Amino acid sequence: MAWTQYTWMIAVHGIVAWLDAYGIGANDVANSFGTSVGSKTLKMWSAVAIAAVFEFLGAMLLGGQVTKTVAGGIAKTKVCCLVLRALLHLHSYMRCRTQLANYCDVVAAAPQLATG
Repeated sequence: MAWTQYTWMIAVHGIVAWLDAYGIGANDVANSFGTSVGSKTLKMWSAVAIAAVFEFLGAMLLGGQVTKTVAGGIAKTKVCCLVLRALLHLHSYMRCRTQLANYCDVVAAAPQLATG
């Protein structure tokens, strides 16, 4: 299988990732500078210039730490797995108990049905 046939996927993924980052950055700038521009503390051109510099620097200098935090520093996977396992066991127990109770009800009612 030739890897060249998947080159278009890489290109499309790169474009989508760039658009996603552009949208996230635009939202971040709007949250950061919206009140400053709205209250006329900063002019639009100065807010755009400040945002362009510091958004770029923040992404380049701190992006690796953010990625590390998101990848493993927010939720501990061992704890999440233990909680999920406990919930699945509880679900299985409750389901089996309900099915067993229904089975026992049917077995207990069988002699009454037979005698009619």
